[in-house]
Amino acid sequence: MTSFAAIQLLATVHRRMLWHRVEEMLEKNRLLMATIAGFLGLYCVAAYVLVSRGLEFISKMPLSRIPKLGSVFEFIIVRW
Repeated sequence: MTSFAAIQLLATVHRRMLWHRVEEMLEKNRLLMATIAGFLGLYCVAAYVLVSRGLEFISKMPLSRIPKLGSVFEFIIVRW
């Protein structure tokens, strides 16, 4: 058995165990699962909004303020 096949087998087993635990938790405690799912959903939405706003901010920055690589290398060489 190759290492890839062993890792794939472990991933399959862990995925099945996770699915079984989720099904069991859904049967026993729906409110807890709804709370966790809601938190994860809101967390994903917040992360998406923050990253998109950050990318918009970076895209609006003028490129003239960013130093060119040549000037950075010259600065490093002159410093040393």
